[in-house]
Amino acid sequence: KEFVACADIGCIFIYLQAEVDLELFGTLSGVVDASAQASWSLEVDATLDPIKGQASISAKVSPLSVFAGVHAGASMYTSAKLTAGPILTVLPMPGIPVDFHPTFSAEVKGYGEVSYTTNVSKSITVFLDES
Repeated sequence: KEFVACADIGCIFIYLQAEVDLELFGTLSGVVDASAQASWSLEVDATLDPIKGQASISAKVSPLSVFAGVHAGASMYTSAKLTAGPILTVLPMPGIPVDFHPTFSAEVKGYGEVSYTTNVSKSITVFLDES
């Protein structure tokens, strides 16, 4: 909108405008880790008696232990800012223009995290054939 008034010494121009500004910002980051391991042991004892001509072997097997795990995590940050207001410009001719720019701002921010972990462990018995 504009308004113009003139007299013998000059004119005054008055302009009224509106300004609206919206700023959006966000980040999302995450990680996933996976691991697995297994352990197993075998103990063998061999005895040889050359005098008697005998030999003996014994074996001991521990259970197979298996472990697996998964970890996942994510984080998010976001913000939104709305700024609005009128711009009133008074321009005298001749003269220096003057601006009035009052604004209203509203800002919303959010942050969130999520984490998930799972672990599986199991023992499996291994049989040894002694033949």
